[in-house]
Amino acid sequence: MKIEKFPEYKLDEDIKEKINENDIYIQGEYQTKTAVVLGRVTPHSSDVNEARCKQDAVPILRRKGGGGAVLLFPGVLVLSCSFKKDNRAVDLMGFLEESVKKIKEGILNYMDVPLVIRGNGDLCIGDNKILGSSIYSTKDYITYYCTLIIRGNIYKISEYLLHPSKEPEYRKGRKHEDFITSIEANINIADEEKLFTSIIRSLGTINIKDLILVD
Repeated sequence: MKIEKFPEYKLDEDIKEKINENDIYIQGEYQTKTAVVLGRVTPHSSDVNEARCKQDAVPILRRKGGGGAVLLFPGVLVLSCSFKKDNRAVDLMGFLEESVKKIKEGILNYMDVPLVIRGNGDLCIGDNKILGSSIYSTKDYITYYCTLIIRGNIYKISEYLLHPSKEPEYRKGRKHEDFITSIEANINIADEEKLFTSIIRSLGTINIKDLILVD
């Protein structure tokens, strides 16, 4: 399978620059524009409606982390959490699981919503996904990043993404709009900034030393 090259997702370069200056770098940003971001080896031809992306001038980017294709659009919060690891081995799945757990705790510390962790780092309300995860590791640092759907037009996803070539078992073949939801579609968010702060604070309690395999 040929993996086509696309412009690099800018967040990857930002993280690389920031982690050179800090032992830990956590940040979150609300999306203001629409873009498709592919995983490191996601096949674009089977997962992306490339013709529609070109028609609407929606950029297709590729991140360094794994996972499938995602659509970024207004209402989506992109979170990242990076740690220096100084050539030490880290439990990758443990890091992903701990990161999702901390985001879940951050949301629950602010609001009462029935959250469940499913699949490979998905955060759901019931069986409907609100967050997808990805990790990327070099000899110097490790990064967890995710997209959290706070609000927005879920039907927009099907305009630019095809049905994924790989899907978690719990999806059961559902269309994007039947599988994905937003927090706001399920519960009123009184103050998004307080929710954001609670999530960032919770991510900051990760202890990377607990996940080092060889010290």
